[in-house]
Amino acid sequence: MSTVDMNNVSKPQTGDTSGRLSRTDSASATGGVAEAKAAATVARAAPTDAVSLSQSAAEIAAFEGQLKSLSGVDQARVESIRQSISDGSYAVDTDKLIDGLLSAEQSLL
Repeated sequence: MSTVDMNNVSKPQTGDTSGRLSRTDSASATGGVAEAKAAATVARAAPTDAVSLSQSAAEIAAFEGQLKSLSGVDQARVESIRQSISDGSYAVDTDKLIDGLLSAEQSLL
């Protein structure tokens, strides 16, 4: 593997369309190296991605934890219904559903 002395490399001259870097003995090449080092430092200092929950999401999560701890919830029944829904065997009694919706609507009036 060969190494290249980057202190001896400069940007192409104006009008050079080859897209290749050229060797030079001038001091202008060190400016390019300094710029590259500065860009690398900025890239390292860039913040990383982070995830945070909003206050509402945190409250919902806390509320969900409280609901799971209530004794009035039959977890076996919940899991049974969840399984029925996932395998497609859960049947909805539409008459009972409509009656419940109408009853709830009338209680709001």
